[in-house]
Amino acid sequence: MIVYAFPSISHKDMGREHEYIDALADHHGQATMYEIGFLWVAPEMAVLLAQDYDMQNIVAAIISPLTCWRIMPHQTFSVIIFWDEEENLRAYVPDPQSMNGDDPGYIEATNLSELFPTCKKTLSSAYQQERNLGTTLFDYQNASAGADDQANIGADNFFTDDHHMKRVQSFFSTIRRPHQRRVKIAVLDTGLDINHPLLQKFVRSKQIGEELGRDFTMHPLDEPDLKDNTGHGTACTHLLLKTCPTAVVYTAKISNQSTFDEKTAERISEAIQTAITEWEVDIISMSLSYEFDVEIIDEALKNCQGDKKRPVLFFAASGNFGKDKGEHSAGFPARHENVICASSSTYKGNKSDFNQGPDDMNRWKNFSIIGENLCVAFPAGLNRENYEKRVSGTSMATPIMAGIAALVLEFCNIWKERGGRPTLEKAATMDGMLQIFRECMLSKSNFSYQQGRLNLYPWYLFDGSSYTCDYASVGNHIAEALRRL
Repeated sequence: MIVYAFPSISHKDMGREHEYIDALADHHGQATMYEIGFLWVAPEMAVLLAQDYDMQNIVAAIISPLTCWRIMPHQTFSVIIFWDEEENLRAYVPDPQSMNGDDPGYIEATNLSELFPTCKKTLSSAYQQERNLGTTLFDYQNASAGADDQANIGADNFFTDDHHMKRVQSFFSTIRRPHQRRVKIAVLDTGLDINHPLLQKFVRSKQIGEELGRDFTMHPLDEPDLKDNTGHGTACTHLLLKTCPTAVVYTAKISNQSTFDEKTAERISEAIQTAITEWEVDIISMSLSYEFDVEIIDEALKNCQGDKKRPVLFFAASGNFGKDKGEHSAGFPARHENVICASSSTYKGNKSDFNQGPDDMNRWKNFSIIGENLCVAFPAGLNRENYEKRVSGTSMATPIMAGIAALVLEFCNIWKERGGRPTLEKAATMDGMLQIFRECMLSKSNFSYQQGRLNLYPWYLFDGSSYTCDYASVGNHIAEALRRL
């Protein structure tokens, strides 16, 4: 198969490109926006776009048909997007910016009519594709429709740039082994779109699924249904798996809507108990926030261990009303003594305006991670048939932070299976994880402390780009941090 690429005219004109993509894909089937401004499209669409943009030059990259089939297994939605598998494509196709005319993997053409003599027609109009639609769910917000393109690119780069989470994943790719123990995480939210294209590889690997969840909202006589009616739970689960792609995620559906009702707290309490005693999870992620303490949830958190001696880590969103309401304390349960509070930062690491807290007494368990302009999986039926959406909020920061903790636990499991010494069991406790966050993932600058939050940089610990950051040095770094508890 041949895939064609040519430069985007500019980031500010991506909206115009999306107009053409959205209209043309129905006719020609394959297109994706390359996140740094390149467009990968099928042959027919390449010609149409080139003609409309008056471009004289396109590049054809020859790719293995098997590779393309794996990346694009079906055409069930209007715009075929490579989603998370875009990295696989790049492994076969060099960056167009570094293209060498002598490279046999490329064909450079200046005469489009000679290359595609049978493709002549163009489309005169297209409708505008809107990605930032929907309602406010739990405590997250739609990213601003006028958001700076640089903020969107920066948020995407958090997962794909060689200097950020890609470094972390590179490190883990060298030490992961088949059949190793997986970290188990419960997501207490609005359910999950099991059929979402972005999540199918996790369904196939049995990391998510109907059998790994429970609908706590159902009437005793109803059939259980994990369907996500708001998109919030799907977005959180996607971000969690983007951060820790080996985790097993249990879906605890505790709400059918974006607001709480009189039964929600009871469902949350029941879900916490089920996640601990029945699912035996390592981490519970709660992208939700109450203004006041809720007794039944408080009791569940205080009694969270029950008869089990195995610790469980809790993460909860700090809340999004800091700027609007002048809130200086995190919401509940984020401010609970047994919960790690998750706040949001920009892609530059600066504090998000909407953060609540931190509570001065709990400052050392209030950390932040990127939570703005994130591109997430979203049910197409709730998003004008678009499978992606940009969102912001401490709700979105929470699963990313939980995913970072899961990576720490994954490393500790590998360390234990290999007989590493000293043992790292304390990492699974709240005090141990907080200590690792403080000692191993913070900037040395005092600026973050002065801002009242501690922004995490997981690649400071798991640095896959450094030859000096090997398996043993990471284990020793964690052990030294835990020793100082």
